[in-house]
Amino acid sequence: KLKWLSRFMPGFKFLVKHILSKAQHWCENHIERDVLLGWGIEVVYVMPSYFGNTRLPITYFHSKPAKVYLSTGKGRQKEYGFGIIEDIADKCPKIEFHLYGDTWQTKHKNVIIHGRVPIEQMNAETENMQCGLRLNDFDGFSEILAKAILRGQYAISKIPYPYIPSFKNNKEL
Repeated sequence: KLKWLSRFMPGFKFLVKHILSKAQHWCENHIERDVLLGWGIEVVYVMPSYFGNTRLPITYFHSKPAKVYLSTGKGRQKEYGFGIIEDIADKCPKIEFHLYGDTWQTKHKNVIIHGRVPIEQMNAETENMQCGLRLNDFDGFSEILAKAILRGQYAISKIPYPYIPSFKNNKEL
């Protein structure tokens, strides 16, 4: 829309650039910050949205086997790390991995496929699990991580965030 307006209004491009240069730019993580810096935005602050949000009750309790959950959008299973779970599931037999959001074929007994379920059902099923797992390489701050933190569960992310454990490869995970 801004490109379209700039064609019809002389000086509009300058106005937009001026406004953007005066605005405060906030993002969720250092990866997003680096992208904004690459676009020429000189000052970018990193502040994950989970700081200050405390509306979910703590529901964590210890369980054997430990239950870890992750979720994907439709058709994005590989991007969201379902393949990584396939790679590590046999190395972690005392962990149950619960995969939400879409279909998936697994050869592991400790990988449970829930598919696409209503958010209320997923919230009820995951509230007593032990860990929320986010395996994307690039994305905004995840609802999975936010819920895990606010519930008192462990949160693990592939993208480094302040105070949240992250990992560099499957072996480290």
